[in-house]
Amino acid sequence: MGCTVVAAALLGERAVVINVGDSRAYLLRDGQLRQISLDHSWIAERVAIGLLTPEEAAAHPGKNILTRNLGFSPETEPSVAELTLQDGDRLLLCSDGLYGVLEEREMEQLLRTEEAAAACSALIAAANARGTADNLSAAVFVMRADTGHSEAGGAGGWRARCARWFGRRA
Repeated sequence: MGCTVVAAALLGERAVVINVGDSRAYLLRDGQLRQISLDHSWIAERVAIGLLTPEEAAAHPGKNILTRNLGFSPETEPSVAELTLQDGDRLLLCSDGLYGVLEEREMEQLLRTEEAAAACSALIAAANARGTADNLSAAVFVMRADTGHSEAGGAGGWRARCARWFGRRA
């Protein structure tokens, strides 16, 4: 037995995202959604080296076989992605209960909601409406440039609005 994890540390205008397993991180920037995490699964590795197409992978019976997770081995190497954030960027951290039933274009559209909480609620509701067969979790961060002064006296800075939802399918 093991579990998956995806996490983000927001450091000013920089983000560091780590993941183990098949929980994912996405970045919505300028209307384009892209996955920034790597899936640690048997299927994803075969797609990466060209042995399977993404379409074949979606229907493959071994799509839930993980090659890395937390708990199976005492030492697990996470994937790490670093990025510089821009005003209006949106980060989505989620489990396969969300992206397994929603297409990326649907997630992209739902993430465009102005408030993080509304976007997160819309994503969860859409996955539940599709009858997700897996546990469901999501966190949405909307990045905003802060043009005011910080308490430390420095000008500028960043702030993130976050909404999260953890739980089981409806």
